[in-house]
Amino acid sequence: MLALCLAMVEPEEQEAFTAFFDRHYKPVLYKACKILKNRENAEDVTQEIFLYAADHFEKFHGRKDAEIRRYLMECTESRAVDMLRRRNGAPEKADEGEVARAATDDTEQIVLRQDTMTRLLRCIDELDAPCRAALKLRMAGVPAEEAAQMLGISREAFYKRAQRGYAVLRERMVREDAL
Repeated sequence: MLALCLAMVEPEEQEAFTAFFDRHYKPVLYKACKILKNRENAEDVTQEIFLYAADHFEKFHGRKDAEIRRYLMECTESRAVDMLRRRNGAPEKADEGEVARAATDDTEQIVLRQDTMTRLLRCIDELDAPCRAALKLRMAGVPAEEAAQMLGISREAFYKRAQRGYAVLRERMVREDAL
């Protein structure tokens, strides 16, 4: 697998990719095995992850190891769950009642998610300005370092504002759910 990945990486980056692979291969494989309960399928998912990483290796430059590991774990979980869904599949022929119930359940879930998102956005808008700004930047996917610079504060202060904002949001959402 490593040889296949190295063929996709620029020659001057092969040493860096080998170190990347050595550092992250076992955790990715372990996560996939834990979800799939099948070594062969886990190796397939692991190969998909590292082929993607090799093809997009430039995106990993300058990132912290913990950030990379978190990203790889999320990708592994997503691909492993997708594989489980494909493997288990839907029954070949579902009756019309099952299809109608599934459509109704899906619609209800969509409405509930939209309602929750609307409530969440309203609660974010009610936060004090520093917390609101931090959370909106987090939701927009702006890296912490960049967000801190945009707000003119240290990265630690940015994290504290975001944490405080999350705590207030949780408290308000729980309080609203209790009503």
